Amino acid sequence: VYSNLLNKGYSNKTINETINKLCFDNEKENLKIEIKKYIKKYKNDSNKIISKLANKGYNVNDIKNNLKKEGMPYEN
Repeated sequence: VYSNLLNKGYSNKTINETINKLCFDNEKENLKIEIKKYIKKYKNDSNKIISKLANKGYNVNDIKNNLKKEGMPYEN
């Protein structure tokens, strides 16, 4: 996002001020929803779930922690 805005001519100051105003509080709740959806879709393939969610930009450690909470083990 930062690079894209910089390439469009926005100043560093403007980009940083705007990014700092963004709220990412719902990310953890969204991850929980996504995990439940992918557990239904991919059943016991935790590696596939981790891969799909990591590609969506979620933190791998957060994904693994949430899978563990859902009772789904994963392979290292």
